[in-house]
Parts: sequence; structure tokens; C-alpha cells
Amino acid sequence: MDSDPNLLLMMMPLLDLLNHSPQPNVAIRPHVDRTEGESFLVLQALRDIQPDEQLTVSYGGLSNMHLI
Repeated sequence: MDSDPNLLLMMMPLLDLLNHSPQPNVAIRPHVDRTEGESFLVLQALRDIQPDEQLTVSYGGLSNMHLI
């Protein structure tokens, strides 16, 4: 395990509901606001997303069958 005191593993309600895609349209990025001393996650669009399009992330190189 990394000795970084800021490292934290967590489950994120709502973000864990995003579907997997090998071509995701969003990414979950950590962000640290050093001025306020806060850290949080940012959902960043990887391309233009249509209003009725679902948001998808990549869970890594495994196929969908491995993730079920």
C-alpha cells in the first residue's frame, strides 16, 4: 500500500452507477483545493455529450462479461 497519507479508497454513491464502456465519454478525476484544504472528485467530459446520452466510464481493460 502506498504510504501517501492523503490516499483514500472509497465508494462514491452515484458515480458507481455509471456504466462501463471501452470508449467512455467521462472520466472521474481527483482534485485537491490546496487553498481550502479540501479534496473531491470531478466528473470530466472527454468529448461533447448529447442531452439524452448516458454517461459512461472505463473500469479498465476487462470485458463487460468480466465486470458482470
